[in-house]
Amino acid sequence: MTPLFTIRHLQCQYPGSDRPVLEIEHFDIHKGELIFFLGVSGVGKSTLIESLGLMNRTVLDRPQSELTYHSAKGPVQLINLWSQSTEKLSQFRAREYSFIFQSTNLFERVSLEANAIMPSLAGSQDLDMETKAEQLTQKLLQNVTMEDYRNKTAGSISGGQKQRLAFIQAMISSHEVLFGDEPTGNLDWGNAQKVMRTLRDHLHHHQKTGLVVSHDVHLSTTFADRIVLMTGRSSDDNEAKQTGEILAQNIFTRVGNRWTTLERSLSTAELQHELMSHFEEQAQ
Repeated sequence: MTPLFTIRHLQCQYPGSDRPVLEIEHFDIHKGELIFFLGVSGVGKSTLIESLGLMNRTVLDRPQSELTYHSAKGPVQLINLWSQSTEKLSQFRAREYSFIFQSTNLFERVSLEANAIMPSLAGSQDLDMETKAEQLTQKLLQNVTMEDYRNKTAGSISGGQKQRLAFIQAMISSHEVLFGDEPTGNLDWGNAQKVMRTLRDHLHHHQKTGLVVSHDVHLSTTFADRIVLMTGRSSDDNEAKQTGEILAQNIFTRVGNRWTTLERSLSTAELQHELMSHFEEQAQ
């Protein structure tokens, strides 16, 4: 498989903290896969998305650390990008990344159509953007006619419709990687299934990569190509403080109708049971 991110000896730490919130010794992300990152609160799921997505400067610049993004133009050392200007960082994100934001990023007083395409207009060479947006609207925004789509404002639709509009925004943009942090959190089960199926098909068809943070075991086992169960390691001097980590035995890869790790193979039902048991144990 073609590598997209190469991660080695990575530590992430927020300013003012006395310890890393996330450590990853060895992890690769491949082009064209949809990965769900699961785990209880505090194990660094959102930190990982922020770091890979260049949303927050959390990665410690250490000699042994590597965070390489393999772009079409060649490898990019993401740690080094933080030394460049804010404008260059923004240009890189706009060119390579897309994000499924929550509905608060919509412009309440402009039309659904304008909301769908505006984030992708800057620098876009895609002449079919409006057509793609219309097609996704017909799939994802039930009870919204194409006339409504062009004339209704974002402030006049429901919260669930706003969240589905955020998916449309993300999918029509020019991107290699699509990030989502609990992107279906505001949706009912049926609509969560619908948008995630559309997203998975979009990523696979265009050979794009999706990185999704979730707590939803059933959604992840239905749509993911890989599931990464992130866990926490307690601090030696304070058990209440944890450092998140990714361990090889907690990376599950879909192979046909089964899930494999380095050492074993599980059915979907067995994996669901194992993941649910993990969450229940951590809640005690």
